[in-house]
Amino acid sequence: MIEWYHAVLFGTPEEEAGFLKQYISVDDNVPVAYWQLGNAYSKLLQFKSAIPEYAKTLEIYKKWGVRPMMISNYTTLIDAFHQTGQYKKAKRLIKLAARTFPEDSWILSRNRALLAYAERDTIRGNRYVEEYRSEMYGRSMPASEILSDIASLYIESGNIEKAEKYLREAYSLDPDDPVILNKLAYFLIDMELNVSEGLKLITEGLKIRPDDHFLMHTLGWGLAKSGSYQEALETLSKSWESRPEYDHTLLQQIAEVQKQISTLN
Repeated sequence: MIEWYHAVLFGTPEEEAGFLKQYISVDDNVPVAYWQLGNAYSKLLQFKSAIPEYAKTLEIYKKWGVRPMMISNYTTLIDAFHQTGQYKKAKRLIKLAARTFPEDSWILSRNRALLAYAERDTIRGNRYVEEYRSEMYGRSMPASEILSDIASLYIESGNIEKAEKYLREAYSLDPDDPVILNKLAYFLIDMELNVSEGLKLITEGLKIRPDDHFLMHTLGWGLAKSGSYQEALETLSKSWESRPEYDHTLLQQIAEVQKQISTLN
């Protein structure tokens, strides 16, 4: 388990999975080992491989006759079902999670909204978004964070117009928050809505936090989108070296930029 945690901090999900499988071979009755194995596969976007590990986690808790450690033991599997188009299974699990964790069931409004949008039921999706937003306001979360979270939901559901609207509102409320600034800049760059604006925003952010991994990642991706591949590779590589944890998207982007450079040469 020490080797696994070292891999979480400094290694790769493949290494994480290897150590977790070793642990399971010694003791195959520890739910968290399967759950973390599912998380390792999810980091690699291998949701089909994650599903049986998340399911095994819940099976052990059920066998013990106790409720799972946290609602995340359900939501990670719900998300994996969603990612693989298994909407009916996701809906059934949402109902079970709501019964098991009534105090945290409000969180599931987000999952319900994403599933509704995936099934093109906009009316139902909008209703769940309002439920989710109302709960967050009721819990006195900062307005900018709420708007940013709703924007993330819309990004996941593919509603780019609404995502931009909410991100800009969040930024207008808290323009000095580097997390929200970075989120807006990355969105504008990644969706190719306004790469130059995204680069301008991220440049301002780096004046405040010059060595921030997330800001450097966004800058590097913006440079790639604007065709400055060599500078982009240097910046993305620097971001990779300072990463707080494994970032599959960043690794894919580095490979994409390297491919562009080799093509040009």
